[in-house]
Amino acid sequence: MAATDKPQTDGSAMDALGEFLRGMKMLSGGKKALPGGDPFLERVRTKYEIPDRIEIFAPRGGSEIIALVFDSEGLPVVDGRWSEIFPDEYKYLQSQHNLKVVYCLHEKEPLDLGDVVVAVRPDGPGALSVYFNDKRGAVGSARIRNGNAILFSGSKHIVRPLAARL
Repeated sequence: MAATDKPQTDGSAMDALGEFLRGMKMLSGGKKALPGGDPFLERVRTKYEIPDRIEIFAPRGGSEIIALVFDSEGLPVVDGRWSEIFPDEYKYLQSQHNLKVVYCLHEKEPLDLGDVVVAVRPDGPGALSVYFNDKRGAVGSARIRNGNAILFSGSKHIVRPLAARL
């Protein structure tokens, strides 16, 4: 093939390819914050009273599970590997004051919080199954009521998973 027979590289095609690759990287492991004004984001914010200061992520574009992640502030309430926290036990979990981030997930989509990996699926009316794997290698599962939160032994996070009904 002569030098003049090489296909011409169109700058816009290269830009589109670069954008596609950046998008794939975001969906394959990065965080993808939903843009302001997104209709789904606005429904999530309104329904769950999420303050504007909190970012909402959809790592793989899921919408079946909404996971509210709070700072545990070292709560010593875990007796075993996990503990279910009821909404009236800690008022600050109701006020969203310690809310750090919100994730929109597919059913059973793994969510790596750094010290624990969590996956959630609806499990009958009003219940959720939470599967987890902490960094010590402990694998387990828990069944909690929809609307309650879960705290894992040794984790700095409290997760309040909700079956999305938007």
